[in-house]
Amino acid sequence: MKKGQKLTLKKNRFKGRILLWLGIALFLIITVIPFYWMFLTSFRPDVEIYSWPPKLFTSNFTLIHYIKLFTKSKFPIFLKNSILISAIVTLITVTISSMGAFSIVRLQFKNSAFLSKSILFTYLIPQAILFIPLLVVINKLNLFNTKWALVVSYYTFSVPFCIWMLISYFKSVPPDMEECAMIDGCTRFQSFYKILLPMAAPGIGAAALFTFTLAWNEFLYALVFTQSLTEKTVPVGISHLMLSDVYKWGMMMAASVISSIPIVVIYFITQRFMITGITAGSTKG
Repeated sequence: MKKGQKLTLKKNRFKGRILLWLGIALFLIITVIPFYWMFLTSFRPDVEIYSWPPKLFTSNFTLIHYIKLFTKSKFPIFLKNSILISAIVTLITVTISSMGAFSIVRLQFKNSAFLSKSILFTYLIPQAILFIPLLVVINKLNLFNTKWALVVSYYTFSVPFCIWMLISYFKSVPPDMEECAMIDGCTRFQSFYKILLPMAAPGIGAAALFTFTLAWNEFLYALVFTQSLTEKTVPVGISHLMLSDVYKWGMMMAASVISSIPIVVIYFITQRFMITGITAGSTKG
């Protein structure tokens, strides 16, 4: 390669890197600014929140919005409901989905491939189509306006998603260890929970994290299936901080910050665990 061609190649690479980093910087700015503004607004006094032009920084930090949120609203109840419902949905969903994915991957039966594709299709059905028939079912079960109405309805999207995710992961786990265990006298179910589940822990953990996130952020079913404020979850409860045409931006942003903390903390602590589960499960299937 000639010297002029090498210089041209280096210049093109340099320009490509500059464009790449500019694109990353632009993406970070677009992504981070809303969170920064939410966090800043939650600590601003009302005078600054409604002042014009808005300021990018403040020196008058206050905790008044957080104090009002926990003393003059039902946000603690919303937070407790969200934690309870998300935990129950995650636990039961992972239990059901791990057995369902195991049966599809390991047990050879007719139309298993069609069943796995049907599960993915079920997950892709919009919630807006399902909430009316679900409302009829929930009324028949006398669960309307209870936390169990949300638990039951959340399975319609959490179980298909979790099964679809675990199918891909279980396919990447070699069946040799299970077969050896069955030769040594284990039943199919014993090989499942003694051998496969420990080996598939990263994938199950990733599925549990995503399931918890889906249940934590769900809005439509929580809005339709509950009426009492004592049964509302955080996403719907935040909307109740608006009184008529009065928007309590400080309290709303404080509630948004607090509701973001559990998800951020969980993802931060289990980041490696989750990435391992996702990448390993994407190698096959």
